[in-house]
Order: sequence, then structure tokens, then C-alpha cells
Amino acid sequence: MRIYINESANYYKPVKYTLGLVNDFCVDSFEFISSKDNCEMIIDHKDSKSIGIDEEFYDKFDNGDLSHQNILHNETLIKDNRGKVDFLTTIFYLVNCLQEYTTKEDQKDHLGRFLYEKSWQKQYNSIEDNVVLNLIEQFISENNIQKTQDFQSKIFVSHDIDSVNGSFMQDGFWAIKRGRLDIVLSLIIKEVFNRKEWRNIDQIIKLNSEFDIKSTFFWLVNKGVGTDNIRNADYLIDNQRGLISTVHKNSSFNGLHKSCSTDSINQELHKLPSKVTINRHHFLNFKLPELFNQVEESKLNFDSSLGFAERYGFRNGFAMPFIPYNIEQDKPYSFVEMPLMVMDGSFQKYLKIPMHETANIAISFFEKHKYNSYLSFLWHNTHFTNYKYKGYKEEYIKIIKYLYESNFEFVSPEEIIQKNFQND
Repeated sequence: MRIYINESANYYKPVKYTLGLVNDFCVDSFEFISSKDNCEMIIDHKDSKSIGIDEEFYDKFDNGDLSHQNILHNETLIKDNRGKVDFLTTIFYLVNCLQEYTTKEDQKDHLGRFLYEKSWQKQYNSIEDNVVLNLIEQFISENNIQKTQDFQSKIFVSHDIDSVNGSFMQDGFWAIKRGRLDIVLSLIIKEVFNRKEWRNIDQIIKLNSEFDIKSTFFWLVNKGVGTDNIRNADYLIDNQRGLISTVHKNSSFNGLHKSCSTDSINQELHKLPSKVTINRHHFLNFKLPELFNQVEESKLNFDSSLGFAERYGFRNGFAMPFIPYNIEQDKPYSFVEMPLMVMDGSFQKYLKIPMHETANIAISFFEKHKYNSYLSFLWHNTHFTNYKYKGYKEEYIKIIKYLYESNFEFVSPEEIIQKNFQND
């Protein structure tokens, strides 16, 4: 399809980027031409034949208010000054989480993280909806573009390793409160022989292999209390070389779990015993666009931090990995962001959902997105144990069994990166 975009307009590059996202769902490739002659789509706010395009939105990049209250008026749609729906600008705004770029103090929690409660997802009750895909499909339909065939959704499975030594104290306290001295004795014996309950990476790998899952393990390199008084690892990363090697030898993947510290990403990557280029921020403790800028300045090519700690669903309204857009430099970044959608801690710590209901809720979410999605799923190593987190291993098994039997394809970071850079 031949498309003309006004090259002198402030939206030229962002719109071209957004059409790249749309084109993934179209049969025919988009061809950008410099003349309106023989083109099949015009994008030019000065032309009455143009599709909807809100030029004024892009003027807000420098010093405007990008909050959803200022950009989205009573619906998740941006319109131009003629009242035409501007699908491309809406997609661009949602995908890149631009609602977070001018966050006010009352929109943050005590760690400075953007609150789900202050989001457009909360306002429009759409946190579980693949809003961007719906917009893409509307755009395709309204412009008579042939859509690609639906594909079976894919799953990225990961495990954050916050603790390997905590079982003795935390499970032990749990057992003492219940008068289970037999469990306390068992924990003491395991501690003596270094067979700690939470040092269970090999068990997780074995379980995942039964379902053909090659999962990713994110490791903290800094121990103790870090910035914002957040507890980082309870282990020394150099003492985990054997476990890290076990992950690699079993065709799974290791990544950095960027700690809450003043270290740069590259400084922390240097502390890992093996070379990695993938990351997730500990505690999902980040701000935008700082997260994107920090990843861009590092040796990473893959990040999976973009999720709400307190709610499962879509932080950017899109069930796909993507390359974010650098609005300051007016070009895409050079790494892939794989948003985080489902995490055990959201159910257990924030939503306080009863343990035995966890799997059914997660499965219901995945069932809504069986097609045309890349979904991510995090289960901490601590939640595969039998005491403080008893029952969560069984809930995990229910979820992955459903995914396996429903023909979801499990994918690795390498496959996700390849999907995004296949045309480069």
C-alpha cells in the first residue's frame, strides 16, 4: 500500500513508526512515497482527503501536559481539529506510555512509581483489554486494508530470583506460628546441608521442561538494602555461579534483575558471572522515560520491566513486544520492550486474591487473549515452595498446563528480539 506522509510535519517520524506497528497485522507491506500522485493513503493535516491526524498533539512533546486527563477526553481516542478519529496518534500515545511522561506527585506511590489507580486503564476499566490491537484492527478495516490471519498467542515465562536464602527465616517463622516444629527441624537440616527450600532453580527448570518451556531467570547482583530502602538480594551473586550455569546448560536463559541501587545497568551487568543482554527492574521500580533512556545507554537489547506491580494486565494497552519511541531524539530506541502482564505478587501481595483462586483468574485473562498476542508471565522462585507460599506451585502448574494444552507457544527472549528486528 502506497502512503504519503507530509514530510515537513512534526508528526512525520512518529506516524511512520506507528505505521510500522500496524503493518505487522497487514498482508501487504506499506510503501512510503513522496508524492500524493497514485498514493492510496494521505496523511497531511492540510489536506481535506487526509485520514485523521492531530498535529497539535505533537507540539506537546517539548513542554506540554501528556497526562491522559489532558490527552484523552472521555474515551481512549484522540481526534483532530476536524473531529476525525486519529488512530495513529492514539496508538502512538498508548503504546509508548506517554501518560507517564509528565507524572505529578499525586500520581506516584511512595517509591515514585506511577500508580495504576491514576491511569487511563483504571479510568476506562480497560487494564485487561488489548486496546491498541483493537485500534489497529479498526484502522485496518476503515482503510480497506487486508488483515493478516490470526496467530496463536505466545507466552514469555520468567522467574525473578530475589531470594535463595530466605526460607530458613521466613518459612521457619511461618512454621513456628503454626506450631510445626517438624518443619523447623527439616529447615535446619536443609540449611546445614545447603539444600535450601528457595535454592530451587533446578526444580523449576525440571518442571518447566515437562511443558517445553525454556524460561528466563533474572538475577540480582547487589545484596542487602538498596535505594528507597528496598531490599535487594539476600545472596552474593558470585556464590550463584553453579545455579546460573545450570540455567544455561538446560537451554534456559539468564538475565539481570536491575537492583535498587545507584549502579548503572552496565555496572551491574559487569557483576554478573555470565554475559547477558536482557533485564527486568527489581520491584518494577522505574519511571518513564528514564527507564527507556537508561536501557538505551546500556548494553541491553531486551527489557521486561513494563508492568504494574499492583495489577495484572497491560501497562501500555498492547499485548505485544515493541521498540519504544524516543520522543526527545525523534526516533525509535534500539532495544525491545516485552511488557510484563501477569505476576504472582500482583495476586498475592497487592490484590490479596485467595491463593486457590489465582490460577483461575490468570487463566481467564489468558483465555481472553488466545490470538494475536505475546504475553508475559512471572512466577518467583519463592512461590514454588511448600510453607509460606504453599499452594502457589500448584497454581502455577494449573496455569502452564492450561497454556500448554491450549497450544500457546512458549517463546524465549531471543525469539522475541528476532521478531522485532527481523526486517532490519
